Amino acid sequence: MNMLQICTMYVGRLFLSSIFLLSAIQEMLDWSSTEQYFLMSMTRWMNGFQAGDFFATFLANIFPWMPWILLLAIVFKIVGSVLLILGCSVRLGATLLILFLIPTSWIVHGFWMLPVADRALEMVMFVKNMSILGGLLVVLSIGKGPSFSKGD
Repeated sequence: MNMLQICTMYVGRLFLSSIFLLSAIQEMLDWSSTEQYFLMSMTRWMNGFQAGDFFATFLANIFPWMPWILLLAIVFKIVGSVLLILGCSVRLGATLLILFLIPTSWIVHGFWMLPVADRALEMVMFVKNMSILGGLLVVLSIGKGPSFSKGD
C-alpha cells in the first residue's frame, strides 16, 4: 500500500469515529438533557404499542435502568472511537459502535412513529446513522487496513 492509501485509511477512521467521541463528551457534560432526550424517545416508543403488549412491557421495565443504559452507551462510544482512532482492535471498536448505533437509530430516530410534519429531521438523522453504519461495516470487514510497517 502506498502512503496516500495508509493516510486516507487513518483519516477515514478518525472522521468516522469523531461523531461518536464528540457526542459522548457532550452527553457526559449535559447528562440531564441526555436522559430527558432518551426518556422522550422511549416514551414515544411506548405510546406506539398497546398497553400490555410485550414491547410496551419490555420498554416499561427498561425505564429504571436508563442511567445505566446511557452510561453503557457512552462507554461503547468512547472505547469504540478510541480503538478506531488509535488503530488497535479496530474490529472490536467498530463492533462496539455498531452495537450502540443500531438500537439508538431505531429508538431515538424512529421517524415513522412521528406525525408527518415532524418526520423530516428524524428521517435525515436515521439515514445519516445508516450511512455511518455502512462505514462501520466496511471497517468491520477490512479491519485496520494498511499500516506504515511491513510487519503488520
